[in-house]
Amino acid sequence: MTSGNIKTFCHSVLPENFNQVSRQVRRCQQALQATLPGSIGSMVQALTVEAGKVSIAANSPVVANYLRLHLPVIEQALTDIIGPKPVIEIKTRPASLASVPGAPRPAQPKPVNPEAIARLASSSSAIEDEALREAMQALAKTLASRSGNNG
Repeated sequence: MTSGNIKTFCHSVLPENFNQVSRQVRRCQQALQATLPGSIGSMVQALTVEAGKVSIAANSPVVANYLRLHLPVIEQALTDIIGPKPVIEIKTRPASLASVPGAPRPAQPKPVNPEAIARLASSSSAIEDEALREAMQALAKTLASRSGNNG
């Protein structure tokens, strides 16, 4: 799938205002962390922003009650982002549900022996198929540039 196809697919699936909402959620999260004490701020996550309504997840009922008690302060912090008189919905979600782990990072490739790179480059010239020969030569150049050898 090319980057153009991926972009088209994303635009067809995601709502038109996805980027704007994503920025608003990030800004709300930053505002919450700046407004709430450090220990509480790390237990709270802005979930959604929609038409002046903000959904906030707390990782325990105790933290949710703390948020409800400090609602005027939170409303004031979110007014600049959402607009006047934001509606704030507080939900309790366990930390395991509030944070979805990201995709694992791919392992770093192992270094390739410079001698093997040189053999790959020299033997690729004997390949008759032009496309395959060019691909193998490009591979040799890429491996050489990654290992610091420009051969």
